[in-house]
Amino acid sequence: MIRLAYKITFLILVFICISTTVSGQVFSQKNSDSFGSKYFVGGNFGLSFGTITNIYLAPEFAYAVTENFHAGIGISYQFTRDLRYNPFIDYSVYGGKLFGRYFFLENFFLQAEYERLIYDANYSNSNNKMQFDGIYGGVGYRQWMGDTSFYYIALLFDLNDDQFIFGINPFFRAGFAIGL
Repeated sequence: MIRLAYKITFLILVFICISTTVSGQVFSQKNSDSFGSKYFVGGNFGLSFGTITNIYLAPEFAYAVTENFHAGIGISYQFTRDLRYNPFIDYSVYGGKLFGRYFFLENFFLQAEYERLIYDANYSNSNNKMQFDGIYGGVGYRQWMGDTSFYYIALLFDLNDDQFIFGINPFFRAGFAIGL
């Protein structure tokens, strides 16, 4: 039953991506003279419930310094509860980031990012906090969804090989941006 739910979710996401790609090609590409082409809000989010509950929110705000360079800030919050253990484990990861994206070949970009995260875990009747800085670099691609909105996917590498790496390296990040 769970595998069927995963397959249905996957098919829905593929359909959304295909339809968004088609609609992005139907509308004209960006209008560089409009106010909305300078300021963007967006980010990414995720939700899952069950034995492992995960809630992730990461809003971003960016400014198009030039047509090819966007700079921005963002915050993130992730809550995870894992019921596979007795007592269960829950933790939060939260923090902020600064990033820059340089667009080349119109829709491809290089990204550099600095992120400070605090890992706050509660397990075995103790509270553990760690703080770490992430410095990431990588490449990405954006797909326009109209005049001033797009979604993106990026492959980022954690450049701090001597620090605690939260997750896998490299990792994918996907999100969206909507022109104001």
